[in-house]
Amino acid sequence: MLKKKISRLLPVADREAAERHYADIHYTFARDQFLRCTPDVVGYHVNRAIGQFDLNGTFRERPDAWRFVITRWEAREEHTLGFMDERLRNLFYADRPKCIGSVAACDVDERVLADHMTGRQTALAKYLFRYAPEQFGDATSFDDYYDQVHLPRLLDVLRDATGVRLFISNRAQQEAELEHRPDGTMAYTGRYLAPTTYCFEELYFDHEGHADAFFTSAPVLSLLRDSDWGRVLGYHVEEKCGVDRR
Repeated sequence: MLKKKISRLLPVADREAAERHYADIHYTFARDQFLRCTPDVVGYHVNRAIGQFDLNGTFRERPDAWRFVITRWEAREEHTLGFMDERLRNLFYADRPKCIGSVAACDVDERVLADHMTGRQTALAKYLFRYAPEQFGDATSFDDYYDQVHLPRLLDVLRDATGVRLFISNRAQQEAELEHRPDGTMAYTGRYLAPTTYCFEELYFDHEGHADAFFTSAPVLSLLRDSDWGRVLGYHVEEKCGVDRR
């Protein structure tokens, strides 16, 4: 069974050092190990937030997020880290304190709702939106709003939008529980919690110009900024592909 996980990472206090260590060491180690030693990993993509959805519908605000890591794998066991052996897990746990301050890893149900990819794109502009319980209230109210109001209206706008290539809605199913280990590192317990995110949306455009026209349009602003729920947490992200066996 193919599974997908989206992990929200925040850096350690020294953000500059975290950025350097993550980009130069942590990411490259994960990329190479997943490629060489973990054939169950189907996809490993790291999304670095470079701008946040702002009051104007652009992404010029400094992001409060850091990285979103998207992993796809063929599941042989139930837990979110089932594709790693104990040796590899422990290496990751030991390295995290050098760059990663916190992790929230959600198993998600992926739904591709618009796909205009031709197989010939060499570069795309990507945007990621996060729908959080602290903004949208209880899960039942969010589900009703998202399924009955938000998605139909957003898909209607996407249908006629220029330059949009891909829209993926990822509903969070569960979030992996973490615990402190005696050595000061954090490890997954094998148990799950109620997710701290209801949904992640991924939107890809041919370039930033088409994205700007889309996100600053009145119909989109009415959904992402001007609804009763307020401005949604959204990010312009730089996506790096570590592994893609799809």
